[in-house]
Amino acid sequence: MIKVIVSRQLSEGVEPNYELLLKEALQTVVVSPGFISAESLVDVNDANHRLLISHWTDVQSWQKWLYSEARQKLVGQIRPMLCFEEEVRIYIHSARHLGLTSITPHR
Repeated sequence: MIKVIVSRQLSEGVEPNYELLLKEALQTVVVSPGFISAESLVDVNDANHRLLISHWTDVQSWQKWLYSEARQKLVGQIRPMLCFEEEVRIYIHSARHLGLTSITPHR
């Protein structure tokens, strides 16, 4: 499993429109192969800074969504609401990267 974190800085006053587009995006992505779940977070110190964290089975599934026509259309609508380009980062659990299946703390 991978986690994709999309960071966006919204312009002032676009929050209601952004939330509507984000809801539309989430309704669209749930049927994408490899999609597991997503959550949207708001920075407690800056309500215009948003994170979207999505969980995918693998990088290939995420990339299919990333380059899909549906996402490109949605991003095209969101882009004018942003102060700067969104930042996208892909993460895996460090245990998987290290070849471990789980890490148990010592007691």
